[in-house]
Amino acid sequence: MKTLGSYITKFENNLVEGYKTNTFKKSLTKFKNEVLKNNDLKEATNIYYELSSKKGYDKEFAEMFLVESINRLKEIYKSERIQDYLTEGENNYTQIDELIFSKNLEKKVKNRISIIENLQQKQEITETIYLPLSIQVDIANSKIKPLLENLSEEELSLLKEMKEISDKDLVNLVIETKEEIMNVFEKNSIQENKLDELKNKLGSYDNSHRSLFELRRFLNELV
Repeated sequence: MKTLGSYITKFENNLVEGYKTNTFKKSLTKFKNEVLKNNDLKEATNIYYELSSKKGYDKEFAEMFLVESINRLKEIYKSERIQDYLTEGENNYTQIDELIFSKNLEKKVKNRISIIENLQQKQEITETIYLPLSIQVDIANSKIKPLLENLSEEELSLLKEMKEISDKDLVNLVIETKEEIMNVFEKNSIQENKLDELKNKLGSYDNSHRSLFELRRFLNELV
C-alpha cells in the first residue's frame, strides 16, 4: 500500500545518506522543494513526527491527541495535493498508517496502545552536539541524533573542535590533515598502488567541517 509513512521514511533515509556522503545540501534542497512548499504534505509530515515522539503527555491528553491526529491525517489523505507523494516500501511509521488504513481491529488496538504509551514518555534531556546543518525541521534530526549519540567521548570532543573552526581556517586544516595522513602511510612503506588508492580516497573529501571531522578521526585511528 502506498502511504505517506513510506514517503517520509524514504526522505529521512535520503537525508541521512546525504549527510554521510556529503550530499546533504542537495538532499535537503529536494526536501524543502517537495515538503516545505506543500502545506498538506508539510502538515502531514509534522503529524507523523509528532505521533512518533515522546511528548510527556498524560494518558487522557495522549489519547485525545492521537484521535485528533489520525482524523486530520485521514482528511489530508483525501487531498489531491499529496496523491503524487504516496509511496510503497520501507516504512518507519507502520503503526500510524495501520491506524488509518488497516481493517484488522486487533492490530489497530495494539498500535493505538503502543503510540499512546510512547506519547506519555518523557524525552530524555541529554547534551547533544549538533553539526552545523541548516535544517528547518526536526525530521532529519530524528535520524541523525542516534548517529551522534554513538560517537565516543574522544570523537565528541573532536566534533566540538570542528564546530569552532572558521571557514577561513578550514581549507588549510583539511589540506594539512590530508598531508599528515599521507606522511603516516609513506613512513610505513605502503605499496605504491595502495598510496594511489589513498590519494583518491583523500581527494573525495572537500573543504567542509564534516570532511575535516572525518579526516581527523581517520588520522587519530592511525597514530
